[in-house]
Amino acid sequence: MVASCMDSNYFIDSLLYKYDLAAWVSEENKENLQAVTVIAEEFFLTLFYILSERYVIGIGETTYKEILTREVIHRLAIGPSSRSNLVKHLPAADPEDDDSCSFESLLDEVLNEVADYREPGLTGKGLFCLKTAQMHLCNQFFIHYTKIDRSKVLEERNAFLKKTNDNNVTFLAMPPRFLPKLESVLKLLHSEKLAFLMKLVLNRALSMQMVTVEIIEVTLLIIAVGLLETKRARNSEKFEFNFLEVLLKKNNDEFSIFELIEDLITKPSSKEFQKVVKWIKLLIEEEMVCSTIHKHDLKFLPSEDDSVQDDKAKKLMLSKERKERLIAQMNKMQTDFMKYHHEMFEDDSNNKDVYEDINYIEDISLPIAIGCKRSHSEENIQQAQCILCQEEQLLDNENSFIVMIFVNESSVFHFQNKKSENLQPSFCDNSACVNVSSCGHIAHGKCWDKYYTSRFSTSASTFFSNRLNTIDVSKSEFLCPLCNSLCNSVLPLLPRIVESLPVSEDTDMVSLTELLAYMDKFSSELSRNQTKEIKQTGLLQTCVKIPQKIPKIFYAYVGWHEKTPNFMELFLKKLLKLSSASSSTVDDIAISSAVPLSWMACSFTLQALECQFRSAGKNMFFNVSERQSLFINSFVNLLQSSCVIPSYTHIEEFAEKIFNFFCGKLESDISILTLDVFGVMISLRFIVAAVQHLFQSSVWFPFASHLLDDVAFKLCLNTYIIKCFITAPLYLKKDHEDGKPTADTDILMLTENENEVVKTFATLKSFCGIQVDTQQINGHLLKKHVVDSLLPFLRCSAYFFHFLTGVKIPESLKTEYICDELFVLLTYLNIPVNIDELLTLNWLMQEEKMIQVTKRWCEHKDVYNVSSIKIEKCYFTARRLITLPHDYSSLINMASGFRCPTTGDSSCIPSLCLVCGEMLCSQCYCCQTKNEDQYGACVLHSVSCSNSVGIFFIVRQSEIVLLYNHTLGMMIPSPYLDQYGEADRGFRRGNPLFLNEKRYENLERIWISQQIPENIVRKIETDRSLLSNEWSRY
Repeated sequence: MVASCMDSNYFIDSLLYKYDLAAWVSEENKENLQAVTVIAEEFFLTLFYILSERYVIGIGETTYKEILTREVIHRLAIGPSSRSNLVKHLPAADPEDDDSCSFESLLDEVLNEVADYREPGLTGKGLFCLKTAQMHLCNQFFIHYTKIDRSKVLEERNAFLKKTNDNNVTFLAMPPRFLPKLESVLKLLHSEKLAFLMKLVLNRALSMQMVTVEIIEVTLLIIAVGLLETKRARNSEKFEFNFLEVLLKKNNDEFSIFELIEDLITKPSSKEFQKVVKWIKLLIEEEMVCSTIHKHDLKFLPSEDDSVQDDKAKKLMLSKERKERLIAQMNKMQTDFMKYHHEMFEDDSNNKDVYEDINYIEDISLPIAIGCKRSHSEENIQQAQCILCQEEQLLDNENSFIVMIFVNESSVFHFQNKKSENLQPSFCDNSACVNVSSCGHIAHGKCWDKYYTSRFSTSASTFFSNRLNTIDVSKSEFLCPLCNSLCNSVLPLLPRIVESLPVSEDTDMVSLTELLAYMDKFSSELSRNQTKEIKQTGLLQTCVKIPQKIPKIFYAYVGWHEKTPNFMELFLKKLLKLSSASSSTVDDIAISSAVPLSWMACSFTLQALECQFRSAGKNMFFNVSERQSLFINSFVNLLQSSCVIPSYTHIEEFAEKIFNFFCGKLESDISILTLDVFGVMISLRFIVAAVQHLFQSSVWFPFASHLLDDVAFKLCLNTYIIKCFITAPLYLKKDHEDGKPTADTDILMLTENENEVVKTFATLKSFCGIQVDTQQINGHLLKKHVVDSLLPFLRCSAYFFHFLTGVKIPESLKTEYICDELFVLLTYLNIPVNIDELLTLNWLMQEEKMIQVTKRWCEHKDVYNVSSIKIEKCYFTARRLITLPHDYSSLINMASGFRCPTTGDSSCIPSLCLVCGEMLCSQCYCCQTKNEDQYGACVLHSVSCSNSVGIFFIVRQSEIVLLYNHTLGMMIPSPYLDQYGEADRGFRRGNPLFLNEKRYENLERIWISQQIPENIVRKIETDRSLLSNEWSRY
């Protein structure tokens, strides 16, 4: 308003006096140059705001929608933003300006016009991104920008220009008109004082003295304002305005502003603002072309950009001509070759045979992991690098390495079972549910021992002082020194023990009958030796007895084991702690009792890993990390060493149970319905190797390990197929209504092999005392059920034997999408028959011993004559999280009717367990325990529901809390989002909330992959303030 009323020159003089810049203009005072320069920046910014900021009601001819659009564009130019963050920085609507406008609806309309919506990620918010077409409307010196915002906008603009390579970018949009009463403000552009200041800045820009880049850019934008007003005046007839006269005017042989701009382009010092200078020059030239008075002053000289474009065009043409010459030369060489060797291209009659031979070679070239045709093993790990001392050394007696692991009970794949007080692990249903995971980082045993001892002493001292610890010292927890992963035990990094393959490939395979016969002998020997104490010899003494089976490098580990036996037994002690439900300590129990537990832990870990990949729809063998392979390899090698070196003598009872299940004369107490066949296969493989060493003087298994691998796998494979048939539900029958067949394929269309599968199903059902009409069985569905149930077993078996034998996985299994997974798996596991022959179980009718074993399994009390078998699948299935309603209001209504189970009153903080769906009264004293350690309802529920790992939805606060180990927890964003992709914690905005399926699936993926404890610990390590929260009272 003042600028429109005062004389232009007087107004600028007043501003200079106000900012005390007289000395800066005259270059007299150079002492406080930096401070004066900052003040000069503010002065030119003030001039720029007076001339260009017209998006205000009462100043410019604009509306509130245009003001809001400009604000949104400049906010999104800084970077993508959520809607709630935009609302915080936007000016509120003034009802007196526009009574008809609604801020919320107007903002949505503006966002649809200028921004693209980006869906919320797995943990973030929904974001709005500025459309590329709106980037030219952004002004770096927007009045509401801070200096930090200006730098961000500059980065975004440079990235945009680099990405689009757009040379027609504009740095200032056409501002709206001033209102008629304020149009006199534009007289400032014609004032002599302003022209003097612009020349002063441009002259100093040539030498970059007493001037900054920001002052130069603002001055150039002031010139741009004058040029844009000139353009508007040229296109309009309301008033006359010509800024070219100011730019081209010369005084006393001085350079004009236009000439200074041309000189500035060629200066190296103008690199930072050269694009703005070029844009100003284009605007000036455009106005000069349109002006009849100054058209003759324009020099049409080729610009630097034109010369660059010409050079690029010439180079492109030369490269194109060279490419054409090379192609012509290659065509000529091909023609000459075909001319002189025409006989090679005449006879194509044997092409089909060649392709068939190639396919045959590809088939037989697939690696085989077990049996007499086993492929050669990969090279064993000989070197390792310690993450603590950073030394890379060989695996020898002096440099022993360990892998850090985390051992915990899992309730993700099985409901928590009652622990056995006599420490007799159940090999049938894997009731221990022990899962082993690892980050894969390795260290020297001595280095880790020092690290763990120091951490243990530090944590123990602080534990009793403030009780704010991330790790639980009583559970031997520690953090990986490199990645801060949660760990509680270690595995020794042992080399693989693989026998050398025989030179002759004519070695006879071991039949199932022979294996059962040897198992019968072992069982009898174990029965006779139950009352005898087996003498335990030293490891090195035992190695001498079987030197042909032990690599030379293994002697080093044997010696290291005898030096530090406690260190080697850390993993086994951890298993005993998890499995012991009595008050007895681990020291009172023989460590050798944990050896069978380690076999079952391996089985559970591999099956859980397969289930995780299957649940995520991924291939188990695709893109396996090196650290993951190192961990599984160390795990399997440890189990194998416990059998080759018979240091554990308390596995007789466990071995007798397995032998009795397969070949015992008495009825076994184990039912095939609850049998963990994969765990039995691992146990059988190691038990036979261990038992033959214990009784090698009386009973000896005269076959090599690769034959033992083969026969143990085939026995358990056939056992698994029998289980699949027995557990096949009867609803696979064909249903007919009114004489019309269902959509399933009719029985008459079944192939011969599928009919054989149906007959096998009927035979096994008859063994179980159930008569089945084969004419009513759909062979297609039956075969699909058995094959789908068989694939998880084959994947786990291939994974196990890969690390046991060292034979590489077929390349066709390592792809993201597998074409013929079943065929490749059967080939890798040395199953020569196709799937139809395998499912018919022809061996069942040929060997009397196997028929007897199968009948004994089927005549078990839990199987025989049971019409409805209460089991759905033979393989691991994950416990999915509960299904939440799509509309959040439905969940609120469900929580509103919940009453506290203790007092009967309405619960203040109802919490929903996402694992089982039970509603609890959280963070209330009414449901807390009255013991020394007060625990809330959610913490107590997590102990019985999911082994102290809980996922709870705080309904009335719309947030999810993750709990672990009674005292640790963290908050994560709610899966309920509004239409803008944001969670409304506390319902401050009041927008309707709906379930985001992707975010909830990600939470379920974290639950299935058992990463909740690790995520909680990592979060607390980055934000220690979370420890102050009383998570135990949830």
